[in-house]
Amino acid sequence: MQNPTIKDIANKAGVSTASVSRVLNKTGYISEDLVEKVMKAVNELNYIPNNIAKSLKVQKTNTIGVIIQDISNPFFMKIAKGIEDVLRQTEYNLLITSGEDNREKEASLLRMFTEKRVDGLILALSENHEDMLSSASKSGIPILLVDRELNLNLEVDKITENNYLSAYHLTEKIIKTGAKKIGVISGLPNVLIAQERYRGFVNCINDYGLPLTSDLIFEGDYSFDSGKDAINYFRSKNQLPDAIISLNNAMTNGAVTELLNQSIFDIIIGSYGEIEFQEYLPGLKIFSVIQAPYHLGKLAGQIMLERVMHTELIEKRSIVHTNSYNW
Repeated sequence: MQNPTIKDIANKAGVSTASVSRVLNKTGYISEDLVEKVMKAVNELNYIPNNIAKSLKVQKTNTIGVIIQDISNPFFMKIAKGIEDVLRQTEYNLLITSGEDNREKEASLLRMFTEKRVDGLILALSENHEDMLSSASKSGIPILLVDRELNLNLEVDKITENNYLSAYHLTEKIIKTGAKKIGVISGLPNVLIAQERYRGFVNCINDYGLPLTSDLIFEGDYSFDSGKDAINYFRSKNQLPDAIISLNNAMTNGAVTELLNQSIFDIIIGSYGEIEFQEYLPGLKIFSVIQAPYHLGKLAGQIMLERVMHTELIEKRSIVHTNSYNW
C-alpha cells in the first residue's frame, strides 16, 4: 500500500495540511488538541515520513560531515568526541571518517559529503582542495577547519593551535636540559602545521647555536611506524642524539616503543602532544606539549551549530588555542 501523504493525514484529522506540517516539523504554534488529532491520524494511517524527499525540498539533511586524519589516533578521537558531545542533543547527526593524509581519499570524501548535501563540514585536511571547498561554500555549506590550517583564498571558520610557538618552547626546554645534539622526527612536508612545528624547532636550534645536520633529521609521516623507523635511522648513524624531538604524538608512541624494545633509556624525549602513561615509562625523560583536542572539538561543534542553525555570525571566526606543557 502506498504511503499516505500529509493531505491524507489532514483529511483524516479534519485539519489543514499547514497544521499537519507544523505538528510533524514542530514549528510555529501547536496546541495540544491539534497535536493529538494529527498524531492519531498518523498512527491510524501508519504514516512514515519521507525524509529524503523532505531534505531535497528544504535543502537540509540534518547531517554534519567530519573528516579527520586518523580515527585511531587519540588526538583525533578526542576532537571527534568533543564535536559529538555538542551535537548529540540536537537534531544533527555526524558522519565521521578518516582522510589518512591521502589527497585522493580526501577528495573522494569531500565529493561524497557535498553530493549528500550535508549541512556543514568540519575538516582536518592534508591538502587544500580549494576548488571543491569553494564550490561547497558557494552552495551554502558552512566549512570549519579544526587543528589543521590550509592556504585557502576562501573565508572559513578556523580553530587551530600556535604550532610554531609550541614547537619552539618544546625545543627550548630540551636544550635547557643540557642536550647538545638533538634529533627531530618531523611531519609530512605538505601539511601546514607540520611545516610550522618544524620551523619552530629549527629556529630555536639556530637561536641557541646548536648543530642541525642531515643525520639528525628524520622525515616521518605522523604514524606510529615512522616513529619506530626514526629510532633505527638515528642508531644507524653510529650514535644516538642526546635528545629526540617528535613533532606528533603517534610518532612519539612509535619512537618510545622502539627505545623500550631496545632497552635504551638514557635519552631525552620531547613530544608535541602527550602520550598515554608517559609518567610510568621506566627511565625515559619525556617532556610534552599538552594539546586540548576535546576542547578544540567542542569549540568546533559549537561554532558549526551556530552556522547551521542560522544564528548568523557576522564574521568568520579564527580561534588560536594556546597550549600548555608537561615539564
